[in-house]
Amino acid sequence: MGDRGAVRIYVLPTQDPCRPLGRVPKCALDAAIYGLELLIDSRLKTDIAQYSRETEIIVLPAPNTARVQPTSFEHSSRLISEALVAARTVLESQGVGRHLRLAT
Repeated sequence: MGDRGAVRIYVLPTQDPCRPLGRVPKCALDAAIYGLELLIDSRLKTDIAQYSRETEIIVLPAPNTARVQPTSFEHSSRLISEALVAARTVLESQGVGRHLRLAT
């Protein structure tokens, strides 16, 4: 990344990579979603390991998606608002992010 001009990369994960499986998958859809989560987590960890040698990577807090089905969008507004507050908190502690606002 450094050779492409990026000095710092901010990552907003869609889920907490350290979150344990909340329940045992009971159907094919649950198993597929869980498998996809594992793939996404693995790719995130691989990318961070690879690119953090060249570029500063700041991983922002993941939204609290506990008890929210990935196929349900009824919690979207709450998750977006919580992620914005969490990102602002982390960024402001580093002296950046004062310009963040929720686009509507």
